[in-house]
Amino acid sequence: MDSTWGVIAGLVTWLDTRSTASGDTARMLRALKLCEELGEVAEALEHVTGTAPSGRFTWQDVHAELCDVIVTGMVAIASLSSSSSRSARRQAPA
Repeated sequence: MDSTWGVIAGLVTWLDTRSTASGDTARMLRALKLCEELGEVAEALEHVTGTAPSGRFTWQDVHAELCDVIVTGMVAIASLSSSSSRSARRQAPA
């Protein structure tokens, strides 16, 4: 599991260096990204189950969208956790 969190830490660093948002705004946007990813899961499920028929989606697409949710959630957790630990270090008594 450590290597998984290492990959996530790399993604957070990559996002930090390329994002136009910073600080609390960047962390908030990473958490809100989960809403978008969950919407994509719902869309894929609607299509694959025939609720909104289209030949565009398969169960493999649903699985891929769920993986996006997991990774996005982990990035949000890592972003918030690193922020919390930095904040705690700044506020720690000397």
